[in-house]
Amino acid sequence: MERTLRLTLLVYEPSEIDRGVIRAAIKAFAAHRDVDLRIDWMSHAEQEKRIPQILSDTLIALVNAGMGERSAIAGRLIYDTNPDCLLVYYGERQRDLTPLLSARPVAYNPEPGSAEAWYKILDELTDRVVTGGRYFQWSGKDRRYCLPYRSITHISSERTYLNIFTVSGAAYRMIGKLDEAAKQLPRPLFLRIHQSELVNTSYVRVMDRSRRCLVLEDGAELYISRAHYGEVLEWAEKR
Repeated sequence: MERTLRLTLLVYEPSEIDRGVIRAAIKAFAAHRDVDLRIDWMSHAEQEKRIPQILSDTLIALVNAGMGERSAIAGRLIYDTNPDCLLVYYGERQRDLTPLLSARPVAYNPEPGSAEAWYKILDELTDRVVTGGRYFQWSGKDRRYCLPYRSITHISSERTYLNIFTVSGAAYRMIGKLDEAAKQLPRPLFLRIHQSELVNTSYVRVMDRSRRCLVLEDGAELYISRAHYGEVLEWAEKR
């Protein structure tokens, strides 16, 4: 049986009325497409500091383009935090989009009050996530999950389970084998350092040769097995 796809969205919308319209459109899309959407809502500038904390796992972001400089700031924060997040601006038809383009949006919705317009955009973006080749995907008991490669710091195996650790601090546990996960993850971005450990090399801060471990940006220490030490050392010397 096909499992429900679970995706995460960020919506930056200051108007409670407009949030209601978007919420209804997203809900209708999710029911029709059988997608489980987790939504993080932002409504004012003070919440922008949360973007780096919550966005690493986010796949799609919707930002109101009518907030002036705030729209551009939010877009750039989103892009700088997670370049693989698919950003959509929305708002009235007549608007100068030049200040917004530095965030590299993938679409603009000039009809935010139209459920049909949102359905079309969300449908296209969902297909892009599933087939885009920039996301780690796995299936749980009744859900399919996607995470941007960039959001994963490391993956460890424990008997028949995998533990996926992310930049945001969230951890996901799934049934699976590390060998199968490694086939999905691009090299040399991900490196096998142990029979039970894969690491995203983007987050390696130090290789401690005396202790035979890698120290990540978040302070996590991952030990390197003798079997993989030569490969890790070769990678470190090419950095």
